[in-house]
Amino acid sequence: MEPYRNQQEIEMSNYKLTCWSDTYNVSADLSQASAQIFVDGGGTPFQTADFSHSEQEMARGLAKWLYRYTQDAADAADEAEIEEIGEDDE
Repeated sequence: MEPYRNQQEIEMSNYKLTCWSDTYNVSADLSQASAQIFVDGGGTPFQTADFSHSEQEMARGLAKWLYRYTQDAADAADEAEIEEIGEDDE
């Protein structure tokens, strides 16, 4: 099925999110405000606009969300590191 002519195509980028010794694969299109953000292939409740189109804000927000049921949730945001990876880097 082809996208509608006025529908913009989403260009997902891949990122590696590291928090302490845990690593997550993140897919996001930071150029599209309404683009959903994915972690390890699963959807999240977030869109690009939730993190102001920023890699660092995305890292902090996702870390808080991923560790939300632990006592480390507040510290996770400070420990989160993110880097964009290419298809060959995975």
